[in-house]
Amino acid sequence: INDNLKSSQIYALKTIFEERKVNIEVWDRTDLILQIFQKHALTAEAKLQIRLADTRHKGPELYGMGQTMSQQGGGIGTHGGAGETNSEIMRRHWRHEIKNIENQLEKLTTSKHQQMENRNQRNIPTISIIGYTNSGKTTLFNLMTKKENVTKDALFVTLDSGVGELY
Repeated sequence: INDNLKSSQIYALKTIFEERKVNIEVWDRTDLILQIFQKHALTAEAKLQIRLADTRHKGPELYGMGQTMSQQGGGIGTHGGAGETNSEIMRRHWRHEIKNIENQLEKLTTSKHQQMENRNQRNIPTISIIGYTNSGKTTLFNLMTKKENVTKDALFVTLDSGVGELY
């Protein structure tokens, strides 16, 4: 769907297709963009950033499916406290998942900053290549540095920055 849908709309469409036994996946615009990014993500950082965006995007879908998720689970042997609804349990899990991904990203960011600081301390100059999407930045980078980063005539193939030597 070429628009951003509410989770209830996506759920309703999926239900209709399942009832009619039609094998159609339902994505809204954001889902499609995330699928494209996920296809091209190579580094741990890119994969985590996409996972974070996807988790944030689908969060309402996890606990927004109506009555089935709002039943209370109080009493002996339940996971939460007395009277805690399934949607509250899912919401807590969703927030925990986001925090976990953010912590992993923070570790990678700290490492990347450390590497940049090491290059600065050694007086290694930094050069940036900027330009429009699909304009040949990675091809130019590969030619200058003798690297072999993936290049294709397609959008969003290169999601990450790269480091190489140039003399």
